Amino acid sequence: MPSLTYSSILRRILKVAAATNAVLLLYSTARIMKTVLKVAGLVLILGLAGLSIHTIWQMRGVPQVLSRCKQLSLGMTKPQVLAIMGDAAHMEDTAILKGKKVRFLVFRVPFTIDPPPQVTFDEGTGKARYIVCSERHRLIAAEGR
Repeated sequence: MPSLTYSSILRRILKVAAATNAVLLLYSTARIMKTVLKVAGLVLILGLAGLSIHTIWQMRGVPQVLSRCKQLSLGMTKPQVLAIMGDAAHMEDTAILKGKKVRFLVFRVPFTIDPPPQVTFDEGTGKARYIVCSERHRLIAAEGR
């Protein structure tokens, strides 16, 4: 049996204490990491929920705008178009239609629709020649009309 001296007992106590501190440190680090992961997960879930709610809220007016746009017909004048669609429009001068630079009305929508609802008017008659409500709904006047 080894002799038990004061220094050997002290060394054994320090070894046990060091091992205990290491275990406690690992345990507390694991608890902190679990807490951090829980908070990060909660923040992620709340962020995604907020983004979903925002997107749904922004899209609420899109069907109304598209249904009003589908009431438009070729040959309407600008005042007739604005009576149906409302004044939320701005004029653009940059479109090229059949090789000609033309002016057209672009209507603002609550959410991004590509392309946005727009109406091109004939420069001479002032009547609608080209109507785009959505990618699936386009009206184009025949040449000579």
